[in-house]
Amino acid sequence: MQKVAPNLAAVAGPLLGARLITLAGGLDRLARMPASTIQIIGAERALFRYKHGEGTPPKHGV
Repeated sequence: MQKVAPNLAAVAGPLLGARLITLAGGLDRLARMPASTIQIIGAERALFRYKHGEGTPPKHGV
């Protein structure tokens, strides 16, 4: 992780950084995502629950 994305590893930590890269579909796609999209990565279940009227809107993902 330190060789692939040292800044991400420093900010988010190596485990969370690797998980974000995986959920985004790659480092290139993660780098091009807006912050609002990165914020709710991993909150798909909560988002679909909200869209079906069964919960509150997700504010945080991973």
